[in-house]
Amino acid sequence: MSTLILPCAGRSTRFQGVRPKWMLTYPDGKLMLMKAIEGLKLQSVDRIIITIVKEHCENYDADIVLKQAFGDDIEICVLEDFTHSQSETVALTLEKMNVRGGFISKDSDGYFKVSVEKSDNFIVGADLRKYREVTDVAGKSFIVLNDQNIAIDVIEKSVCSNIISIGMYGFKSAKEYLEALDIVRGAWKAGNSEIYLSHVISYMIGQKKYFSYIEAEAYEDWGLISDWRRAAKHMQTYFIDIDGVV
Repeated sequence: MSTLILPCAGRSTRFQGVRPKWMLTYPDGKLMLMKAIEGLKLQSVDRIIITIVKEHCENYDADIVLKQAFGDDIEICVLEDFTHSQSETVALTLEKMNVRGGFISKDSDGYFKVSVEKSDNFIVGADLRKYREVTDVAGKSFIVLNDQNIAIDVIEKSVCSNIISIGMYGFKSAKEYLEALDIVRGAWKAGNSEIYLSHVISYMIGQKKYFSYIEAEAYEDWGLISDWRRAAKHMQTYFIDIDGVV
């Protein structure tokens, strides 16, 4: 069994003054979160879990909105409070929802097309040379590949290759992920800075766990609110006045 986890328990600090970013709507009426998974073909996924926080349920009816949007196709994991990092959100989801076996984590703030046939260790990325409109490049994580298209490292916020990680990661074992995260936490020397999923993957690679690289197509980055608004402008709405009545 493989599980798709959509972690939405962050504070969305780059989207000030609006409701949780994953609840923002595209001009076609779909939630950002719905658009974020439209391009995915995941043959091996049996469960889809969306992780949110209690505060968003109380203030925005987030759980009700999700059920209206996705119906019974998803499970909702409600955390009591915001987490310190996406890696923590994923870990709490695995534990609270009793996830076993392989899983995939996908960010809510980006769209791309990709096909995954089996549960395994992988990272999805995009070549910056094909997507020159990507902003905040210095804030991305970069994937270093060998000649066999295997990731040999993932490095946060340091431009060291043409390939950026775009927010989708596969792990063939939930147990291995939790064990690796515990070790990274124990050795963490960066104070209050966030432990990214890329940090966990980098450690696992160092322990001889192989992560294949999957290149996505049609990538759209919504990491900043300006990116989201620019993407939304691509879909325009026209009102046509017929006989003076709209």
